[in-house]
Amino acid sequence: MDACLGEQQLLDLAQGQSLEAQPGAERHLSDCAACAGLLAALLEDQPAAPASEPQAWGHLAGRTLGPFRVEAQIGAGAMGAVYRAHDRRLGREVALKVLAGDADRRRVEAEARAAAAIAHPNVVTVFDVGSADGVDFVVTELVEGEALRSLLDRGPLPRPRALALALDLARGLAAAHQRGVVHRDLKPENLVVARDGTLKILDFGLAAPAGGEPEAVQLVRGTPGYLAPEQARGQPVDARADLFAAGAVLHELFTGRRAFDGATRAERIAAALRPVAPLDAKVLGPVAAVIERCLEQDPRKRFQSAGDLAFVLEQLTPAERTAWVEAHPEEVARALAAYDAEIAGQGRTHLVLFDALDR
Repeated sequence: MDACLGEQQLLDLAQGQSLEAQPGAERHLSDCAACAGLLAALLEDQPAAPASEPQAWGHLAGRTLGPFRVEAQIGAGAMGAVYRAHDRRLGREVALKVLAGDADRRRVEAEARAAAAIAHPNVVTVFDVGSADGVDFVVTELVEGEALRSLLDRGPLPRPRALALALDLARGLAAAHQRGVVHRDLKPENLVVARDGTLKILDFGLAAPAGGEPEAVQLVRGTPGYLAPEQARGQPVDARADLFAAGAVLHELFTGRRAFDGATRAERIAAALRPVAPLDAKVLGPVAAVIERCLEQDPRKRFQSAGDLAFVLEQLTPAERTAWVEAHPEEVARALAAYDAEIAGQGRTHLVLFDALDR
């Protein structure tokens, strides 16, 4: 087989160049699943659906679906909508993810079962999956907090706070991978920070058993800018694809910039197929090498497990926090003054400094 098409060749084809302009391209695409899958992804270069479209899904508020009383919509997207609901059987508040009408129910049930097997404080718990009155839904733990994307949009996070969130992410991923589940769509929008400061991974809507059968190459799942190169090419993926996405999230946490940015889907996919720009270790310290290793193009050069990533971050965390606190005495004083003894006495002492500095 001929050598794979280059990045610019694929971009040119996606942007309308005829196959005749690239001798041998058509034959190569018919033989090479990886190039065909990447070109298919580039051809889908359409604006993403709005993150929330209340008017399209709000009609379920006030209804009852089985034992669940739907109270209010809290989010929506192309895959469906999420509602706050009350479980009348157990007397608890839950999140009800209502699926779009064209969702594959068997796939959703399989994914819910996979996610329900993960019991960890850094992973949102799946309680149930069901159907009532023609509406399919997944029931999960209701997390009071905000998406990591919202935090990042307000500006860079203090270094100790970023380290704490990075460690939560690594630990949650390790728990999922140990159960044989690969997320495949990690991004700040799918990470929520609870009110107590804990980061939780949610939306295993693209999850798959690790080592499962590869998807058809025409179907590239995930979010450009966080997709691992092998995932963007439509090749089989394993847990190391999640580590690449985690590296992209960590890049944003510590630098305030996206690792692979671009105005279009095609540009973001293309950016992730190139080595990430070197990070300044003088500014970021040892975490720079950690991020760069997660973002290696070759999966064999990344951390080989989320447990390894968590271990390394655990070694950095105490020293980095101590150094930061010593270097910012005025900010520490301001942060501590913002919290009184009552809040500190509610089991949140270790979060006092980080929460105050985020304000």
